[in-house]
Amino acid sequence: LRQGQQISAASNFMYVANAEVTGVMPSRASEAGGVLVTLAGTGLRQGQGSTACRFGQAEVAATVVDGSSAVCRVPSMSLAGAGRVWATLVADGDAAGGSGGEFMYGGSAGVSSVFPSRGLSGAGSVVTVHGKGFEHSRGLRCRFGGAEEVSGVWRSAERVECGVPGGLEGNVTVEVSNDGLEWSSMSGTTVQVQLSSPVAIRLSPSLGSLAGTSLVTLVGRSFKELASSSYGSDLLCVFGSRPVHVVDQSGLAVCEVPAMQQVGEGEVIVSVVAGGSAVAGGMTFKYVAATGTMRLQPSVVPAAGGSSVTVTGSSGLACRSDVTCRFGEAQIPGSCISGQSVKCTLPSAS
Repeated sequence: LRQGQQISAASNFMYVANAEVTGVMPSRASEAGGVLVTLAGTGLRQGQGSTACRFGQAEVAATVVDGSSAVCRVPSMSLAGAGRVWATLVADGDAAGGSGGEFMYGGSAGVSSVFPSRGLSGAGSVVTVHGKGFEHSRGLRCRFGGAEEVSGVWRSAERVECGVPGGLEGNVTVEVSNDGLEWSSMSGTTVQVQLSSPVAIRLSPSLGSLAGTSLVTLVGRSFKELASSSYGSDLLCVFGSRPVHVVDQSGLAVCEVPAMQQVGEGEVIVSVVAGGSAVAGGMTFKYVAATGTMRLQPSVVPAAGGSSVTVTGSSGLACRSDVTCRFGEAQIPGSCISGQSVKCTLPSAS
């Protein structure tokens, strides 16, 4: 106003709170940079002039998402000027109230190999990833196929164990992350594991004496079918942690049960392994006390076979639906008559 007269138009003036950055996530990246990070804070305004992220000596364009976050791509360490820098937002040349967060370069996980390189998806399979920069942290993660994430088990800065999730087939990329945000693939290192679905088989019989030496058949796949999935390696039945060879018996895949004292438990998980990789797993074998005195009726039958006999144990037989009778080297499925009696049809004597 001049002498009571208005000589210019009125305009609005608005006071706004200073922008403040409270954190940076993730707070580390490889020396090459290039990953997207989010700067969290308060008072961030969209369309507030020219907004940038400042990492040490370098500034890169920023996108303000809302009043509490902005996103930008990390510059390389050579541009930032140091391995440990201060990250903040800059609006029209002014830093956000001097606030920000520490950002580190280097130290990201890198992978070099995976063992075994072939295995099963799911079924309790575990692979060991070798590399560098693995941190003993709660955020240690493994990722399969770019999507399926599992917690990693830290063994050293160069070794992590990862449980393989189910439902994966073929050549699958394996990555490791120390924080679940920045993955080893971002540093340009990747490895692959060849995965297949577990073979559907069961044990017959699934129980035997404490002394072992009985034979169990892997029902559901022939020896030839199992051998075709072994990649040329010997097939092993593993009772708990005790391995025994799988043998071909008239086309069937058969294992000799080890004694319980060699296994150490009364009920064990059985898997089929080839070349260090599981082919099938999740089967259970139970050791039971000896059946005591056995009685066979009749005890004399024609040599042609085909006759039915009843086997009765004085104690501990505990007949089950998968019971078998063994005559010499032949194993014949039986049927329960009672808890201690089994009916079996004899093979021929030839």
